[in-house]
Amino acid sequence: MEDMMKKIYQALLNNEAVMALVNRENIRFFDYLNADEINGNVIVIDSLATPLPADFADNDNLTYEYLYQIDVFVKQKNNINARVVSDKLIFSIQRAMWEQLGFGESSSIKPEYIKDFKLYHQAKRFVGKQYYKLGVE
Repeated sequence: MEDMMKKIYQALLNNEAVMALVNRENIRFFDYLNADEINGNVIVIDSLATPLPADFADNDNLTYEYLYQIDVFVKQKNNINARVVSDKLIFSIQRAMWEQLGFGESSSIKPEYIKDFKLYHQAKRFVGKQYYKLGVE
């Protein structure tokens, strides 16, 4: 069975627009920092459900469907417009998820600005399927 989180991570690393705005070490899995710990641009990849069997044939599933949320946090600084950077990142992530993995956006949260920490936050949820059969490897 493939590691879907690693595939998402690799899709983000392969996207030049994402990598121009985020350091590799600031792409995280499940690990949401406290708002006061964020100093730059951070992406968090989070699984929202275990894979669901889908697309059945011959009394067996052909695919597994995945649901992930990807959060973007951008710290407002004097030399950047964090809202614009946040938009660029979330749009670039959406393109990477679609073009490299075939995952479409299923929903998003209302973008927010956390005034006390000068932090912009956006998140999108993505759903997609992968073809493969579980087996002994």
